[in-house]
Amino acid sequence: MVFEISHTTVYSYSRPVFLEPHTVRLRPRADFALKVIDFELVIEPSPAGVTHALDLDGNAVAHAWFTGTSDALTIKAVSRTEPSARNPFDFIFLEPAAEKLPLRYSGATAVAPYLARPRASAEIDRWAESVAFSAGGETLPFLVALCQAIRDRSVYMIREEGDPKAAAETFNSQQGSCRDLAVLFIDACRAQGIPARFVSGYHESSMYEEKHYMHAWGEVYLPGGGWRGFDPTLGMAVAEAHIPVAAAADPKDAAPVSGSFRGNGVTRSLQAHIEISSSA
Repeated sequence: MVFEISHTTVYSYSRPVFLEPHTVRLRPRADFALKVIDFELVIEPSPAGVTHALDLDGNAVAHAWFTGTSDALTIKAVSRTEPSARNPFDFIFLEPAAEKLPLRYSGATAVAPYLARPRASAEIDRWAESVAFSAGGETLPFLVALCQAIRDRSVYMIREEGDPKAAAETFNSQQGSCRDLAVLFIDACRAQGIPARFVSGYHESSMYEEKHYMHAWGEVYLPGGGWRGFDPTLGMAVAEAHIPVAAAADPKDAAPVSGSFRGNGVTRSLQAHIEISSSA
């Protein structure tokens, strides 16, 4: 199956502004589970320069900078990808102790950003502990049960703009967008010592929706398994139906576009249009 994704983002400003450098994270992540057949990025107004790089999490990013002023910024990314069939549980733990919770990871320094909880909640600690207990204190059953628990207790809602809500807010309200539910999943994993990060991308189910949106889920780092995805919105482990684009310890570092502008008394509006299709 080949997926073709067209993602256009248009920022409109009430008067011409100076565009500061922008970072674009819209190229799908090429790895052993996903082949990127081709990718095209078009930015208007034409940047003074663009450089492509890999960030700390291995995301393919484009840094663009501009001269002059503009009353709009359009970023269009078109990609064709081919995911391979994948069993999300096709590994063994290289560290037997990792099979049990709370996880004690030997490379503590390397995974420190993926364990940080700046807004830790005792309520989520207790809840994560209860899910772990119901899963027999075992890591993989906990991850599956946590995904399903978030899906079952939460009302899914669409929020087109805004940062993810704090995990405690989503937990208490029992509702949230996919990015809110992903943050809750990540925080509960970290409460049990499991390194976790935020992932933005696309999902096959978007093809059947009236309006398409980016999707978000979580990934956990397991010795022997590496980064493995879990989607609390759908209550399932991630396989070939998910197309990851960017991942980071902090959701803001996985945003599709980051940047700012200079201008006095300027208002900004945002429109995004995503098309997803597939072919054999």
